[in-house]
Order: sequence, then structure tokens, then C-alpha cells
Amino acid sequence: MQIKNMLSICLLIFVTAWPFRATGENVYCWEDYSTPMISPVGREVDFLRFHGNGFICDENLLQRIEHGPAPDGKGYSGNWILQRKDPSDNGTGVWASLRLPFPDELWGKTLGVQFEFVAAKPMQLDIRALRGARKFWGYSKLQLNHHTYDIPAGRSTLVVRWKDMGVNPQDVGAFAVNRNGTPGTLGIAKIDLLLSDKRLGEKLLAAQKEQQATLRRTMLQWLAQRGVNLKPLADSTNLDELERLAWIGVHLLAQGEQIENIAALAEHNHVAFPREKLESRHSAFVKQLIAGENVSRDVDALQTDLGRSIDDVLKHIPLDKRRWYIKDDRFQRPDGRSFRMFGPFFFR
Repeated sequence: MQIKNMLSICLLIFVTAWPFRATGENVYCWEDYSTPMISPVGREVDFLRFHGNGFICDENLLQRIEHGPAPDGKGYSGNWILQRKDPSDNGTGVWASLRLPFPDELWGKTLGVQFEFVAAKPMQLDIRALRGARKFWGYSKLQLNHHTYDIPAGRSTLVVRWKDMGVNPQDVGAFAVNRNGTPGTLGIAKIDLLLSDKRLGEKLLAAQKEQQATLRRTMLQWLAQRGVNLKPLADSTNLDELERLAWIGVHLLAQGEQIENIAALAEHNHVAFPREKLESRHSAFVKQLIAGENVSRDVDALQTDLGRSIDDVLKHIPLDKRRWYIKDDRFQRPDGRSFRMFGPFFFR
């Protein structure tokens, strides 16, 4: 269930768990970028890049992380793309660093990390164990030890244990993945944590499930209050599919607002607009969605037609007559009606 992507990245808790091969170790999935996004507003890889001084590189490099198809064309990953500012520059000694903090409750309680990489070409990675930190401005003082690993082209799994670096796990609260500056793409499909305390993992897993359930209830309630009641589907529909249907519902509600607003604007300015035809299709799709049908293609087709109709209306209305404005500290529609928007927290 990808609804976790709408949680604050500060929660940093877990989605699923399964026993690890070695005695005393349990692997808990921490970050999973191996599947496509469901939420159209999900910011899948924010966690990888928004920690103070945590995603930086040499001044001669450009880097970014994007969620998309993995470099091998199989599945998805968070793709760490590294480029030289000057493509003709073949210099050495440049670097790029990705530094990630563990949740506070896991400082000193991890045995290591496990990565699933998808590399566009062979490369070396320097993994560094760090003391606990939420930001990395004093990076040099946080370093405990490091080890260099050879990463082959294609898909591979890398297991990093702090004890193998000669580091006491109780000292570790963060880690860094460093690249030597060689241009190319490194796909990060998954990051798992190695824990010895199974009860801690189960506790965090239960907390994550409760967060997901709360978000799911809130989203379905918000939709139901606006006439798209998907609650009856909750017990019989796969959670991922339920979320897909819910976001289609959000799209339909937005379309309903578009139709209503443009129709009112067109009427106010005596311009033709096919309101009844569009509303008829819109209402039919809402009914189909409530019945459990995935009408995403139909809704997309309606959006295309709606967009054309809106463009036709706007061609006949001057800009100054279609501006929204503020009066008496209230938003006003172009036709003079007041407007107020309530944004549900799963949008934020």
C-alpha cells in the first residue's frame, strides 16, 4: 500500500517485515521504491534528499534523484543520476554523497543495512557508518568508519553490517553512501534495516499499519462526504486498488468543481458551455467508481474533452473578467461568489 508516501517523511517507520537468513538478524523494509507511485501527489524519494547537508556533491557535478523505471528496465527505483557540469571534463577526485538518518528510536539499535541496487554500469560505493544525527552539517565529526564495495552492473543486493567495519552498532544512528563522481545512474530499489530486536520491529510495524489505517479512513471519509462513497469497498478490495480508486474519486471531484466553476463563469459572461453533456458523463463515472469499477481511462478522456471546452470558453472572456480576487479578506470567484477551500491533510 503506497499511501505511506503521503505521510510526513519524519515518521520514517516500516511497512513490512520478514526473517533474515542469519541467526539473530531480522530484515525490515524501510524504504521501497520498486513499484510505481499510486498517489499523483506522492513525492516518493523526498526522504533521500531532504536532510540538511545530506545530499551534496562536488562543485563540478550535478546530481538529482528521481523515482521512475529502473536502469535495467525492470520495475522501478529511486534513480540517483550523476553528471558532470562540463561533459568534456574527465578529471578525477570528485565525489557525491547521500546521507540518511535513522529514526531517533533506532539510534544504536541497528545491526546494519541492506540495499537492492540497480546500477547502469559497474561502480564503487563507499558506505560510512555515522553517529546519530538529523542533519549533517558537522559531517566529519559524525564519521565512525567506512568500507568500499564493488557494485556490478544490473541488479544486486548489498548487505552492510556495522561490526564488519569494526564499528559498535550502539554508536550508529545514520549512514552515508558515497560515489566517486563517475557519471551514471544508480537505482535504489529498496533500503532495508537489520535489527536484532524482533519486538522493536513488530512495534514499529504496528505503528505504521495504524498510520496507514488512519490515512485510509480519513481519505474515504473525505470522499464520502462529497458524494463519492467508497467505504463499502474497503473490506473487499485490495488496498493498492482501493487507493487507486480513491485517487480517481479525487480526480472526479476536481472535475466536478471545474465543470461547476467554468459553467458559472460562462453563464455570467453569456458564453456557451456544454455543461449538461459533461455533467452527464461525470455522474455516470462517479456511479461506476462507487460500484468498484476502475474508470481511470474514461475520466482521463473526460478531462481531455473538459479541457477543450474550458479553452473554448476562455477564448471569449477577457483576462480581467476571469480573475479570482480577494474582498473583505475572502477569496471571490470571478462572478462575485465567495470561495473557501478545505485541503484534506493527505494532500499536504
